[in-house]
Amino acid sequence: MRNLKQLQYNASMETALTTVKIWLDARPDNKELIELTKCLTDIYFYVNSLELERKGFDSAIDALRAERNQFAMQAQAIQEEEVAASVAEKFSRETSDDINERLNNLL
Repeated sequence: MRNLKQLQYNASMETALTTVKIWLDARPDNKELIELTKCLTDIYFYVNSLELERKGFDSAIDALRAERNQFAMQAQAIQEEEVAASVAEKFSRETSDDINERLNNLL
């Protein structure tokens, strides 16, 4: 949606600036057209700076999300390792106890 709005803005600004340039070429001494050209140019650069700032924020958010996802995957891997170790320890204990019982029964 943001890209569509950006395209609409760029098309509208290009139309406005082209129209004002044609008028200014026809009447280069018109002070109102000179001022309008300056205002439209200021608006264009201001919006451009806002778009760049937004891209910077988006990049920072993307980096933070990637870092969060990496930490979540590491935490999940550690949790899975702990569960596996716990199961292995229980199995080892049960197996050892079972072998000890059998040996004691045989003796």
